[in-house]
Amino acid sequence: MEGLAEGQIDHWATTMASRLYALALVVLLTLLCDRWLAAQVRVADVCRVKGQEENIIHGFGLVVGLRGTGDGDRPATRALAQTMQLMGNAIPRGASGDFDLNELKNAKNVALVFVTATIPPTGGRQGGRINCTVSAISAKSLAGGTLLLTPLLGPLPSDRNVYGVAFGPLTIPDPAVPTVATIHQGCQLQRDFVYQFQQDGYVTLVLKENHAGFRTALLVQSAVNQGFNPQRSMGDYARRSGEQIAWAIDARNVLVRIPDEDRDRPVEFIAELLNFPIELREIPGTRVVINERAKVIVVGDEVAIRPVAISHKNLTIDAGGQQVAAFTTLERPPAVADSSVALRSLVTALNGLKVDTSDIIDIIKALDRQGALWGELVIE
Repeated sequence: MEGLAEGQIDHWATTMASRLYALALVVLLTLLCDRWLAAQVRVADVCRVKGQEENIIHGFGLVVGLRGTGDGDRPATRALAQTMQLMGNAIPRGASGDFDLNELKNAKNVALVFVTATIPPTGGRQGGRINCTVSAISAKSLAGGTLLLTPLLGPLPSDRNVYGVAFGPLTIPDPAVPTVATIHQGCQLQRDFVYQFQQDGYVTLVLKENHAGFRTALLVQSAVNQGFNPQRSMGDYARRSGEQIAWAIDARNVLVRIPDEDRDRPVEFIAELLNFPIELREIPGTRVVINERAKVIVVGDEVAIRPVAISHKNLTIDAGGQQVAAFTTLERPPAVADSSVALRSLVTALNGLKVDTSDIIDIIKALDRQGALWGELVIE
């Protein structure tokens, strides 16, 4: 570096740093592109096996040990009296035979609660433990409380069987909402939950809510049949006949026949089935998902709007009409050759104008009501 001026050295260092940064960026993008191209969505990412559904068990219980934030009303004290009676503590009764609740009228450390637990789609065995949620009915706070032993029943009101019992100290996950608590591993199952995933030699693949559609069902059908094709399969797949075993019966369900040679190993067959790759990149993004509470808008790449004029507050926007002098251009979707424009381009333009997200959501809703939105609108 001898003979170089200080400014030249700084310029050389800056240039080299820029080149190294650019080179690192190229390498990173190359790696990401290669990974994206190599990665494939599995059938398990868009489908579940019929018979593997969550189940909810629930019941009413009592929380004790509160610091003056409980109910103290008649339903809570009546439930407390019944619990004490079951535990061998006699409660005096009035002339009508009902409990005399005067002794418990000042019980401010007790709260009547609603308890729920979710059995996972994979089922559960007797004695297993799962998390449960405890919600207050009229108590101000459940902080510091402990749930007494609470039987949990099935989801149907007519089902009086006890499927689990919940108990234990409460944890408040969100201090801003002290009326909702959880108990880690607080529910102990009293019955087995074993789900049937095959029937008469067939398995049904159910497309998940956000992927359901005729096009996706056909892609799943093709992926399964291709996976069991001996010309395109390797190893263990090569012994199979290659005949069609999957049929898309509607936009939500794909029926799969278990081959005869796999009838004695259904779990291994389903594991292979769910691992087959599926090319979801062929499906255009024709859905708009809006979460109004979080003010989030997710627009698919192929969602379009037909030519319309939009007037909102002090804004006037001509989308897809005559060519006029403007500061922004609304793009056309790549797969559409008519005069429609991409919705994402409109959202980008509105964001550039500092339009509030709630106003953008109102505009998208109005486009959908007017029939100008070419795509599916999902409001969460």
